[in-house]
Amino acid sequence: MADHLKVLSAFQFAPKSLSILREAAGADVECIPNNEELAARLHEAEVLCAYNLPGNWRELAPRLRWLQVAGAGVDNLRASGILHTDGRVLVTTAVGVNAAVIGEYVFASILMFNRNWSEMVRLQDRHVWPLSANWYRLGGRELTEQTLGIVGLGSIDVLLDGGNRNVSLHFFNSQSVVVVGVSAAW
Repeated sequence: MADHLKVLSAFQFAPKSLSILREAAGADVECIPNNEELAARLHEAEVLCAYNLPGNWRELAPRLRWLQVAGAGVDNLRASGILHTDGRVLVTTAVGVNAAVIGEYVFASILMFNRNWSEMVRLQDRHVWPLSANWYRLGGRELTEQTLGIVGLGSIDVLLDGGNRNVSLHFFNSQSVVVVGVSAAW
């Protein structure tokens, strides 16, 4: 492995994943277990895998050339100034890496709020068993043949749009027209 490239990570990878990363980087990748140690070692880093940076990262990491962020967004980095380094530091993201989990969460939330599941769980905790969805306002509208609008067409939108083929909802997003049936979207 190349000794000259110093890669530090705030993320703790499984041994197999770490091995794959080391091979791909052609360098050792060191996973730093806590923020204090990471801050103390930033002066070594040319490549850093982290969610954020301290405000004084220029002093702490003068050799930094590449920041890899684990999520899709970098809004939390605006105040650090790293997004405005005139190309001195490359900032990359992992767009789409969490799309499946977030897509499932969004779809579950739609169902939960539509049927007032939070109230249903509270009733169950009290051993109250309504005989009708109208009791305690547990009913929602039937989602079958309803229309769900998805704003945008990123990784999460695509998963929601194409990943729920067993649900009879009409999907549309800001990049397409109303679609009859989910499978017709793609």
